[in-house]
Amino acid sequence: MASPAIADSTCVCECCGSTFAPRRKGNKDSNRCCSRACGFEVLRRDRQAASEQRTALIQAQRHAARQHVCLNCSVAFEAHPSAKYCSPSCSGRHHDKMRKGPKPERVCRECQRLFTAEYGDKRRAFCSDTCSARNNHRISKGKKRAAEHGVDAGRIDPIAVLERDGWRCHICGGHAPRELRGTFAAEAPEVDHIIPMSRGGRHIESNVACAHRRCNIEKGDGLALEDAEPARRWVHR
Repeated sequence: MASPAIADSTCVCECCGSTFAPRRKGNKDSNRCCSRACGFEVLRRDRQAASEQRTALIQAQRHAARQHVCLNCSVAFEAHPSAKYCSPSCSGRHHDKMRKGPKPERVCRECQRLFTAEYGDKRRAFCSDTCSARNNHRISKGKKRAAEHGVDAGRIDPIAVLERDGWRCHICGGHAPRELRGTFAAEAPEVDHIIPMSRGGRHIESNVACAHRRCNIEKGDGLALEDAEPARRWVHR
């Protein structure tokens, strides 16, 4: 801001307050300071004022970002921008409320019963360790049989294969009731290898299908209609 002129040819220095005659007419800064030293001092003051203004603005923004309302007790408090609770006790109480709320139920992959997963174990797929061990044993059993025959084996869940085929026998096309699974009934559902492992068939999803226990026994190590000799033919549906 230019200093007011005392006369037509004199000005007041913004630094030391003395009067002087401007040396350059038409220059907007020629009437601000009486000397070069005063000019540098005024420039330093302007820069310092601008820096203090920026610092005050940043501090105001940081102060606004640190203002929160506690999610548990709804009390206003100042803390880190990512804070959600005013104290550790409020944080613990809020999590206790969340734990005590209703938890969604899920279906066990082994026994098909509804169960609720415990807190901290959200990815649990089995209702108990017994069902988990039973499922792992069934999968490892198939891989062990494949190793005995010297064929490739993948991780196959028999229940998933039976559900994929809709609990229907791929040999006769009849329904294989789920409740007969694991029994010695003739219509009990079993996982059959389309190309038997004794004939080089692999233990993979594309080579297994649902079959009745009776149909699986009658098929034995036979091959499909187009690949087998007349005495060992069967129809793959």
